[in-house]
Amino acid sequence: MKKVLALSSVLILSILFLYFFANELINYYEFKTLAKQISNNYAIVYIDPTYLVFYGTFLFIPPYVWCVFKLQLFGKESLGIAVKLTAVTTLAALAISIPGQIIEHQRQKSIAREHGFVDCPSFTLLSSTHIVEAMVKDPQYCTDDEITSIAKYGYFRELSEVNAYVDKVYDMKTPQPATDI
Repeated sequence: MKKVLALSSVLILSILFLYFFANELINYYEFKTLAKQISNNYAIVYIDPTYLVFYGTFLFIPPYVWCVFKLQLFGKESLGIAVKLTAVTTLAALAISIPGQIIEHQRQKSIAREHGFVDCPSFTLLSSTHIVEAMVKDPQYCTDDEITSIAKYGYFRELSEVNAYVDKVYDMKTPQPATDI
C-alpha cells in the first residue's frame, strides 16, 4: 500500500508540475514575448529569459518519475540506466536553465536595441528586480516616479498600464527611437 501511495503521489505531483509549467510556457508565448511587446508598440518592454526554466523542467521530470517508479517497483538493482538518464537530463536542464538564460537575456536585449530601446541607468526602473529588466524608447521613462510605482515588480500585466500612462502623459502614440544613455 505504501508503494502505491508513494507512486501515486509522485505521479500526481509530476503531472501537476508539468501542467503548471506547460500553462506558463503557453502564457509566455501568447502574451509575454519580446516580439509581442514590440508589436504592441510599447514604449517600455521587459527583458525576461526565465521561460527557459520551463524547458529544463520538461527535460527533468519524466526521467525522474521513471527513476522513482523503477525504484519503487523493482528495487535499487533495476536503477542502472534510469539513474544515468536522470543525471544526464538534470545536467541538460541546468545547462538550458542557467547559461541559457544568460545567452537569452543578451539576445533579447540585442533585439530590443535593434528596435530603438535603450537600457535604464542603474537604480532606476525595475532596479529592485534581479530577473526582469526594463528597456525604454525614451530614457526619461526610467526616472518617472509614476512609471516606477506602476512597474514595481516586473510583472507583464503591468506593461499595458505603464504604456497607457506613457501614451496619456507624454502624448505619444508611437514612441520615437531613443539615443543611448
